[in-house]
Amino acid sequence: MGDTIEFPNEFERLLYLGKKYYDQQDYLKSLECFKEYYQEELTLEVNTYLVKISLKLGQIDEALDYAKEFEQDYRNHERLQPIYLDSLLKKRLFLQVEKWFVQLDASHQLKEAFKDTLAKTQDYWTMVDNNEYRHHISRCQNLVNEEMVQQIKLAKEFDYLTKVDFIEIVTKRILCDDQVSIFIRNQFIDELVQLKEKSTVEVLTVFNQLVTVNLDDTDRLMTTILTHPLYQKLSHYMEDNYPSQEQMVLGVLKAHLGMMYPCLERCIVNVDDWIQAYLIYFGFDLSLDNRVEERAMNILSSIQHLDTIMMNTMTK
Repeated sequence: MGDTIEFPNEFERLLYLGKKYYDQQDYLKSLECFKEYYQEELTLEVNTYLVKISLKLGQIDEALDYAKEFEQDYRNHERLQPIYLDSLLKKRLFLQVEKWFVQLDASHQLKEAFKDTLAKTQDYWTMVDNNEYRHHISRCQNLVNEEMVQQIKLAKEFDYLTKVDFIEIVTKRILCDDQVSIFIRNQFIDELVQLKEKSTVEVLTVFNQLVTVNLDDTDRLMTTILTHPLYQKLSHYMEDNYPSQEQMVLGVLKAHLGMMYPCLERCIVNVDDWIQAYLIYFGFDLSLDNRVEERAMNILSSIQHLDTIMMNTMTK
């Protein structure tokens, strides 16, 4: 008889058996051991096994769910990146892969190999066995004809598109259509900025003006909001004077700035006047000279327009 292996605790036993079954390609038993371990202790090592086993068993959604629990590790560590790429490509999330590639350093050793794998996978699913992809294209093109709730669902489906098709549909059908929610239009602008493929686009603003935007000079959505002088100054003012209501006011302001993205500089000419307008809008007592109050009151109609759109969106 062989020597009996003694383990200091149940975790060590489960880890040993999980690895043993994995090496023996008994993936169901291995999965059972690692799942039991993982219920009590979330570790990257066991998570990696769970992702790899799920992929081998064809459980793609489960693999992605596990990977999301340590997503930054999978995106940033070269040892884990091939596993992450495999899980995204097996789900055919081509646009997610493209956005991830933009963040990889140009000197990344595996980047060219990753790009080659993406290209070959895309070619097969978009040109050979392409029925499902054609279905995604059709549904994404039809987003402009849907109600708000369905638009939100369809916006997630754009992750299945290639970069070329995403840019084509968004720039030619989405950004200038007033039937598309401003929140979805601006989400797509944020993704175009992230992809760094398109220099200029035409955009219909929240105030129904058709403008040309230089994406090369545009930051990501949340970066733009949080660094904008209006957000910074109003945040400091609320913290100093009305701290108990700061979170509520800034929550509304974030939504409004997001609706004006990426044209904040065109919409907000005088930051101080906009601050006064927001303070009036939220009912804070102010002592203003007549000229400042008049300018702030003129801005109130714009704030009310933003709030109306936001409330209509929330109730649909």
